Amino acid sequence: MLTVGWEHARQGTSHWPEHLGDTSKGNVSLLRHAVDGPWRDAATAIFLLANFGLSPCLRRNSGATMKTRTSRSDSLTSAHPYPTAREEDFMQSTATTRSAFLCPASLAIFLLFGVERADAAGVPVAPVGQIRVVGADSFVVIGGSSQQDIDEIPARGLGHFVQTLDTFATASNGTATFSSSQDSRIAPFGIEAELSTQSSSTIVALGGFCYSVGNSSCQVTFDLAAPTSCRLLAALEAGAHGQVKLILSGPGGLVLSTTLVGDEELLRTTLDVPAGRYTLFASSFASTTLGPIGTQTDASHLLLHFSTSGSPADLDLDGIVAASDLAELLGSWGPCETCPSDLDADGAVGPSDLAVLLGSWSA
Repeated sequence: MLTVGWEHARQGTSHWPEHLGDTSKGNVSLLRHAVDGPWRDAATAIFLLANFGLSPCLRRNSGATMKTRTSRSDSLTSAHPYPTAREEDFMQSTATTRSAFLCPASLAIFLLFGVERADAAGVPVAPVGQIRVVGADSFVVIGGSSQQDIDEIPARGLGHFVQTLDTFATASNGTATFSSSQDSRIAPFGIEAELSTQSSSTIVALGGFCYSVGNSSCQVTFDLAAPTSCRLLAALEAGAHGQVKLILSGPGGLVLSTTLVGDEELLRTTLDVPAGRYTLFASSFASTTLGPIGTQTDASHLLLHFSTSGSPADLDLDGIVAASDLAELLGSWGPCETCPSDLDADGAVGPSDLAVLLGSWSA
């Protein structure tokens, strides 16, 4: 199943590459702190990057140097007036490691200060309405006896909506369960959402049936005050009995429409749209229905990153490219084709993406 990318990275809960270690994770937290602290300026951010952000990439070299230092310490116990071969190896290794650190750090500083910086700009999203909800219905019947668990939870207002709904129904002949979740956010320059639905039905005895269905949907209506280019990244995965939908409509009608059943797709596109009112709709639906003895499961999932910001490096959709975006990129470092931090769309977050972000740093 496609995995979460962007919001968890901001919360520091994304999967952290083991070779980066806990210390580097703390350094990224320090970068994140710079957003609201006294170190918001670009010079401090690049200092943190040079001294902390790039060091995990060089940890293997640092480890090699530490081993060589041990060798040097051993050689010093012998009374040789001139450097031994082991000491020469140590000095060469240390110089190589220092160069490996200084070169990327110098490159980062050049990228930040040696290129013309542009404000992310873009056209802000002005929300006028929303319908975001998670719902589920689990039902089991045998003879004249039945049990049903049905519920839904809507979002109240335009704030960050994080909700999980679980339903459960059981009888002597079987059980039905469903889990529907959503994490959606309406940002100043875009919309992010993760929608997930999981269904399971089990029949253990003849004489009845069960079903379990549910949906997680996110609909936001917003105005754009001027023409702009919108970037959309979506990872869609629909189960065999499920469905995922992604629809964007505007003043001229449909702008984009995708519906999947029993299939998956990674959608990455740029849309040039005029000013006007738009509605973005995304949904994840799963279902199971069972009469004979057995078990049936189904799951659907949708990840969405929709941006009206002027720069793709504005990962948190706040209208500027700053320390918070750098922290998010470092937090998703490594293979990740569904991450907005994969700015060059090569399936991984790496040095080339870092160069793009630094080159887009807001003045």
